[in-house]
Amino acid sequence: MNPHALPPLLRGIGLTVILLGTSIGLIQARQDAALQAAQLRAHAAATCSAAPELCTLSAEIRELREQVIYDGVAEDLLDNHWFEWLGIVGSAIMATSFFAEWCLRRNEGQGPAV
Repeated sequence: MNPHALPPLLRGIGLTVILLGTSIGLIQARQDAALQAAQLRAHAAATCSAAPELCTLSAEIRELREQVIYDGVAEDLLDNHWFEWLGIVGSAIMATSFFAEWCLRRNEGQGPAV
């Protein structure tokens, strides 16, 4: 294997790990938001059947709450453990690629290692 191929390979692996963590975290955050929105809709339907005169007000409040839930997806993503850990691991792999590149360049100037 060409030793000069190692740093770009590590950068690619690191970015892939970060992308994977972001994707998993985003999927989980959106699923949680959809579940909360479904619970709000079920509660609003029960409220409308119990008190029809409050149905319009209840629908407006539900829409506002759903908007707040979907606006909080980014915050939920940042709190996700998959996002945190895979982001850290991916960043560490990328940092290692720069260290490997430095070692390769340093060894080129010294000649063959014995």
